[in-house]
Amino acid sequence: MAFHGPAYGMSAEAKAKLDAKRDPAVEAAVLGWLNEMLKDVPGDKVQVLETDLKNGIRLCQLANVIAPGSCKQPKKASMPFIQMENIGNYLDACKNVLGVPDHVLFQTVDLYEAKNMSLVLLHLNYLATTLCRDKGLHHIKNEGPKVDPEGVFSHVSSS
Repeated sequence: MAFHGPAYGMSAEAKAKLDAKRDPAVEAAVLGWLNEMLKDVPGDKVQVLETDLKNGIRLCQLANVIAPGSCKQPKKASMPFIQMENIGNYLDACKNVLGVPDHVLFQTVDLYEAKNMSLVLLHLNYLATTLCRDKGLHHIKNEGPKVDPEGVFSHVSSS
């Protein structure tokens, strides 16, 4: 991972905003879902998103569990360009085979350099809630906010 030094000023504010979007409860649910989906695939359990998914191997395996043969077999190497290629292959499979919308995809650098882990988490949460539910696979129940349909417009007077 490249070291870009500490962030100052507006860069620090932007990083703080990105970090604040990361919900620990959602992250725990996504990690549990990942491990459940990958339980029959050889490999270690995913415990920390930044480190355990960085090489792209578990992501490629995940895509192949959701849709067999959708992602190229990942290469096992410690060289950065190979790891980034694995992540790229996973993202290609998500877009072209699984039909994940562009606004839910992340960039390779978001994961590999941990630039925007909240977007990576959003992406995985989409897979865990919407995509897998629609495909009839194990998924996280997304209950969303509770809204009273009668009370939504109660403050508006009819004239």
